[in-house]
Amino acid sequence: MKKLMAIICIIGMAFGLVACGSKLNSEFDEAKLKVSAEEVLKNLNDKEYDKITAKVVEGTKDKISPEVLKGAWEPISEKLGDYDSISKEVVSGKDNTASVVIVAKYENSKMQLSVNYNTDMEIIGLFIK
Repeated sequence: MKKLMAIICIIGMAFGLVACGSKLNSEFDEAKLKVSAEEVLKNLNDKEYDKITAKVVEGTKDKISPEVLKGAWEPISEKLGDYDSISKEVVSGKDNTASVVIVAKYENSKMQLSVNYNTDMEIIGLFIK
């Protein structure tokens, strides 16, 4: 279990650092990035892991598989309780990557989701905190 979380964290952090805190590349549409990241959040909440992995870049699919997502997400979601709303959403980018950070409110706590994209709008990193 801890290994699965570590893998997701490492992938997300590696790509998240690249995209952190910089101006968004003109090839990205901020509204589309937000909608896509919100869909990832909805798919997590609905346990529709295949829909998330369908958007993952080819070289990363083995690291962000439905099984990895399920193993990482389900213990976290049990502690969080029922989903409430998004309290914050930030988009940033650097070069050919973009990052969307969502802070979501749940019944028992908050959760931060970072989704990183390439210019083809494929997920290159996913971090759940």
